[in-house]
This record gives sequence, C-alpha cells and structure tokens, in this order.
Amino acid sequence: MSDNADIAADLQEQHIKAALSSRDTSPKLKFTGYCHNCEESLKEGERFCDADCRDDFEQRQRMKHGTVKC
Repeated sequence: MSDNADIAADLQEQHIKAALSSRDTSPKLKFTGYCHNCEESLKEGERFCDADCRDDFEQRQRMKHGTVKC
C-alpha cells in the first residue's frame, strides 16, 4: 500500500506531464485570444486550448510544408 509520499510524488508527476503536454511549442504564433486550431477562447498568452489541438495544428503545418515523415 502506498504512503502519502508516494501519492504526492505520483500527483506531482501527473501535474508535470500535464503541464508539459500543453506547453506552447510554437512561440512564433501570436496570441489571438483563440486556439489556432479550433478557435476556442483562451487565456492570455495561450496559443492552443490543449495538447491535441497543438499536435493537430503542428501536424497540418508539417503536411503543408512537406516535412511529414511516414
């Protein structure tokens, strides 16, 4: 059975993974107030509403510029 320290470490790891997965990997995109993928309203400084939208956008950009690897 896990003790409190194990539970806290697991929670911290989950929070870190969530933060890393939603980070903005496209700093050249300007803040518009809306997700660059689905146009959902965003908080100041965000470019995408979640990691899935960011990944979809980046995948389309790679396809558009011919840099997709099969």
